Amino acid sequence: HYASALVARRLNAMIAGAPLPIRKEKIVIAAPPDEDHMLSSLLMTYLLRRRGYDVVYLGADVPLANFRTTIIALGPDLVILTAHLLVTASGLLDLANELAGINTRLAYGGPIFHRIPELRQTFPGDYLGDDLKGVVAEIDQILRSPAQELQAAHPERPLYLDELRAMMPAIETRVSEAFENYSVILSAPNHY
Repeated sequence: HYASALVARRLNAMIAGAPLPIRKEKIVIAAPPDEDHMLSSLLMTYLLRRRGYDVVYLGADVPLANFRTTIIALGPDLVILTAHLLVTASGLLDLANELAGINTRLAYGGPIFHRIPELRQTFPGDYLGDDLKGVVAEIDQILRSPAQELQAAHPERPLYLDELRAMMPAIETRVSEAFENYSVILSAPNHY
């Protein structure tokens, strides 16, 4: 966490020092509720700023409330959503559905879509690929395509996304209990 915080601070400083936008396209980057991973989104923000794009980084753990209103007010040409975990991919789908009916493009990415490729069939928009190195070229290509009114995601949303989200408190409790028992064993005096 310490190293991640240092990298995030450095990336934020580099973003602040990036040249002013020279392209007319505006891009919004966000991560869904409960998604704490932000380094790849910050790096993408920096790379796109260096390419001359006007990028608004909303951050990690973006709440669903007012997301649609924010996007309408900003009027971006592209919204990029990222998720690293299966449980947060469900929130990403909720954010994507908030964009239904808005004339913008949607792209998404994150390690979970590489690990479980079947998820890509459920999400509207363009998948950014498995390699962060090629993401700027992919975004350039997406922005050259005509914007279309987004439709809501397929109604056959994978049930395991919602089931996992509902089960997370119980899973976290069991893991915490297991670690408590493990730390008791580790802290016991060694009499050998």
